[in-house]
Amino acid sequence: MKQLVDEAERIIKNAESAAEIAPGLAPLLAESWELKRRLSARISDTEIDNLYDSGIEAGALAGKLCGAGGGGFLLMIVPPARRTGFLEAMGRRCCVDFGIDSRGSTILRADAAL
Repeated sequence: MKQLVDEAERIIKNAESAAEIAPGLAPLLAESWELKRRLSARISDTEIDNLYDSGIEAGALAGKLCGAGGGGFLLMIVPPARRTGFLEAMGRRCCVDFGIDSRGSTILRADAAL
């Protein structure tokens, strides 16, 4: 898994635009999810596996469960051209749009002045 992180870092650093990142990261994300699932039978369950499969069928390139046990979220890479169909298939209520930038993590609050 460590080698995948190093490869992902290389892809991100060498990309000239955000659009170049997703196609390179998707196979790494898929591989890391499969490796993580092999660590323990408790990493995933039928509900998570079905949600992952539904996301792939709806147009995602790859995904991975992130977060702590008993909670978290399913991160999926979806190309822009497939996002409308993905959202329709998955339901907007469970999807959070995000992007990649060079500033790092940013917390946005509705009640804070920007």
